[in-house]
Amino acid sequence: MKKFIVAVLISIASAFIVKYYSANSSFAYAPFPEKSKTITNTYSPTQNTTVSDNISSNSKNNFDKKDKYENYKIPSVITSKGEWHTALNYCTYNLYDSITLEISNFDENTYNIKNLSLINASIKATGSVKSNKTAVITYTFSYKENYILNRAAQDEIYTTKLTPKNLALFNKIKKITYEIIDNNMNDFEKEKAIHDYIVLNSSYSKNITENSYNISNLITNRTGVCEAYAYTFKMMCSFAGLECEIITGTLDGENHGWNLIKLDGNYYHIDVTSDDPVPDKENQVLYFYFNLNDDEIAKTHKWDRNNFPKCTETKYNYYVYNNSVVETPEQMEKFILDNLNDGKAEIHFYVKNFIVKDTGDFKFCEKSKKSLKKFYLTGNIGSNGAFMFRPTYTD
Repeated sequence: MKKFIVAVLISIASAFIVKYYSANSSFAYAPFPEKSKTITNTYSPTQNTTVSDNISSNSKNNFDKKDKYENYKIPSVITSKGEWHTALNYCTYNLYDSITLEISNFDENTYNIKNLSLINASIKATGSVKSNKTAVITYTFSYKENYILNRAAQDEIYTTKLTPKNLALFNKIKKITYEIIDNNMNDFEKEKAIHDYIVLNSSYSKNITENSYNISNLITNRTGVCEAYAYTFKMMCSFAGLECEIITGTLDGENHGWNLIKLDGNYYHIDVTSDDPVPDKENQVLYFYFNLNDDEIAKTHKWDRNNFPKCTETKYNYYVYNNSVVETPEQMEKFILDNLNDGKAEIHFYVKNFIVKDTGDFKFCEKSKKSLKKFYLTGNIGSNGAFMFRPTYTD
């Protein structure tokens, strides 16, 4: 789902409004290789059963897996639903092709793969149940391309799981990442470089197909939807040594996905998709959703807060970090005029504690030392929040 963006084109002689709207689209995962089947039969002693089901993705508990599984070993016998969940999540985290589990006191309702919440995996179960209710079940996994690419970026041992085509894409994205960052950058600067690269080299899909969800489509064809944006950002962050995860929820009521990034031990929301203007604007990058805390992003986004880390800090919010928060009309006037006098091509600022009422609030631009022909103002007129001011100079 792309956030609606209102852009105002202002002429010094006369003002008029231009509005851009994007088509709604849902954040959804690409179809799995296997068709979903409903479990209708009951396990019984000595009966062989084959079950195939598509596992839903909700990113639950995806943030503590590395630490959780560091010293984990799959039990020789599964004795509870919790052990079963952990074992299967461990397998998908480590890209197992298959695993055979022995489960004691087995019953279909407790160990029903239809009720699992594995992330980015399709699973098939084949096995039998003995008369003493001990089951031996083999689980076979298949994975989404986006997920395998990201696991390989996190740990290159998993490059062996990539097809030749995906390995070429993996190396291309790695090369791009190393070209746009360097060791002299701090983590915020690396994050911004990745964010800007994706926005400047991508556009939100006008005609959504199955490929629109894939990293490969965003990198190769330079178009995609929020899943492609979020997974590409996460993958490039891994190459840059930044800790980043996917978060799913809604944007203005529509299914959506974005990222959480960890800086100095604290998490921030970053929605690269929503920072890419629609329709696409050449050389234009927004920072409306760059490192927001929970309270800020909750104005437009909703998610299950119990499943994700809390984001409470503001230090690395784009506008806070760049000292571009204005709290009075006078501060806004000075901030914009200072940037206009320096000939800035774009001026990004955040309005706090007052409202930008209409275009008349920017008559002070006539005081600029540089003569202006017109400028674009992108943001929500009639409110406060983030704005982008883009002037066209006459000289």
